Amino acid sequence: MKLFTPIRIGSLTLPNRLVMAPMATNYSTLTGNVTQKQIEYYVRRARSGVGMIIAESNYVVRQGRGSRKRLGLTSDDEIALHRQLIEAVQREGTYICAQLHHAGATAPASSIGEYPVSCSSVTLTSKGQPFVGVIPRTLTTGEIEELVLAYGQAARRAVAAGFDAIQIHAAHGYLINQFLSPHSNRRDDHYGGSPDRRMNFLLEIVDEVRRIVGAGFPLTVRMSSEEQIDGGYKIDFIRDVVRELENHGIDEVNLSAGNYEEIEKIAPLPPFPEGCYVDYAEKIKASASIPVGVAGRIRTPRLAEEILRLNKADIIYLGREMIADPDWPGKARTGQQIRECIYCNRGCFDRMLIGEEIMCTVNYEVGREGTLPAAPAATDYKLLVAGGGPAGLSAAIVGAEQGLSVTLAEAGQTLGGQLKPASVPPHKKELKALISFLENKLRSSGVKVLLNQTLTPALLEELRPDALIAAVGASPVIPRLPGVDLPQVLLAADIFLGRNVPGDRIVVIGGGLVGIEIAEYLADQNKQVTVVEMAGDVLPEAGFGIKKLTLQRLSAKGVRLFIESKLLEIKESGVMVERLGDSEYLTADSVVLALGYRANPVGIETIPPTIKFQTVGDAVKPRSIMDSIHEGAGAVYALFRDLK
Repeated sequence: MKLFTPIRIGSLTLPNRLVMAPMATNYSTLTGNVTQKQIEYYVRRARSGVGMIIAESNYVVRQGRGSRKRLGLTSDDEIALHRQLIEAVQREGTYICAQLHHAGATAPASSIGEYPVSCSSVTLTSKGQPFVGVIPRTLTTGEIEELVLAYGQAARRAVAAGFDAIQIHAAHGYLINQFLSPHSNRRDDHYGGSPDRRMNFLLEIVDEVRRIVGAGFPLTVRMSSEEQIDGGYKIDFIRDVVRELENHGIDEVNLSAGNYEEIEKIAPLPPFPEGCYVDYAEKIKASASIPVGVAGRIRTPRLAEEILRLNKADIIYLGREMIADPDWPGKARTGQQIRECIYCNRGCFDRMLIGEEIMCTVNYEVGREGTLPAAPAATDYKLLVAGGGPAGLSAAIVGAEQGLSVTLAEAGQTLGGQLKPASVPPHKKELKALISFLENKLRSSGVKVLLNQTLTPALLEELRPDALIAAVGASPVIPRLPGVDLPQVLLAADIFLGRNVPGDRIVVIGGGLVGIEIAEYLADQNKQVTVVEMAGDVLPEAGFGIKKLTLQRLSAKGVRLFIESKLLEIKESGVMVERLGDSEYLTADSVVLALGYRANPVGIETIPPTIKFQTVGDAVKPRSIMDSIHEGAGAVYALFRDLK
């Protein structure tokens, strides 16, 4: 595979073409120092055989940090702890690169204690609270010159700490990108007013960093290939920038896209296609003489290999993919099944934006590396898991992998629980891969699976488990209202599993995730859909990017969204609702209920006191896939702690 052939970045020869892309963890101290949690996180990924790790963003001045718990290279006092991280990663045989960063206008005032700075005082309009409406202070020429020197000093500290390479972050609407962009750069001096002058800040930083680190040290730049906003730059401009970067001694460029006006494009979500930025990389590579890397929904080794084989890029950057499965490179080499990212952004990107420590929907271990307790020495410990949804599958897999004797009892005919209907809506195909991964893991780990088996006293008597984890899920909420028993009233989950929806005029009751997904699913069948939601907005729990993209699609498909609207009655030809205090009749051929879920009872009133017992997932309270997977795994690790 070309993936596993060497490639040179300046004086550095990577053993393969895979690089872990930078993504802030928010695991740092409030003073910008490395923590043990951070070290364990990166070491776990270094073991996979990835060619190099970009160790997230390091702010070059405190005024430029993206949140309160980001890495910094602003003081020589930070060098020693960075060295601990570097040496730990290098002991695994992996190179590690420092990324130099200034958030510019996107630096939260709450994190830096003042309003942020930028090249011009252009309002940031669409990142979301608390950023909407923030007007940054315009940097003076003297301050810009000081920032150039600050990048150089941060580079000096990176070299002193032992980093193998340095990357300058010029992408995603941060400070350097703000200078490059005609949308945000309104200056008419040495640093703005023409395409050439908009490059000067970046080129002066490159020159200063190169002066500090010397001619042989590997330097790379991360760039947004296009901003993809009105008034933003296009790929032709970046081609010119890359040409200048080569002239100034840069050894590699890697490409993403978007900025904070189009935030969903920084960590692209479905429906953006897999490898969505590869075409940009190909255009840059056609005229570049240095290696070109690319990121953006490169989900599988097959796609990564194809990109390299077709000469569209030289290096594959894996960000969210290596959060979901730190063994992605090693599994790609050996052909093992990868725990694929589902690109929900819930645990990683969305949490990173608000300054929270990152997690991962599909990988419970993220942020817990090196801290999880080991299983008890006895291998005859028996665990019974009731329920084959995400929580139950997670618990059973972790238990079996840690050496327990595990039986999983599922009341239905198939495994997957709510993941099955959840994988049907538009742009949710990644959930099918998750189901496949969990089912294959279950088989390979030796779990005994009992289908069509409910949790009963007889089953407990037969199996005599030492511990029971109840993950019996939840059932759809059905309101007690007139007409709810009429034949045209359907449940969203049943439709996703294949039930026909008669007629063309559909009213969906409920504007949460399931209601909105079923609305789009039916709109794609050319049905006229109206959503009725009691609260003041739809998709209250969705991340910013998912909500924006989904509402854009629904609007384009003509779906009507009623809010602050209460269902009063269902009739044969429609529904009566109360909207803003007035009654209104909506004609409908079918009515779809998507009012959420209610936790199922465990099914047994009394659990013998000799059995350690815990309820997890939707059986506690219906929530997200991440909650279910994490609670299932967490229950097993909690059991290990109790057994010590």
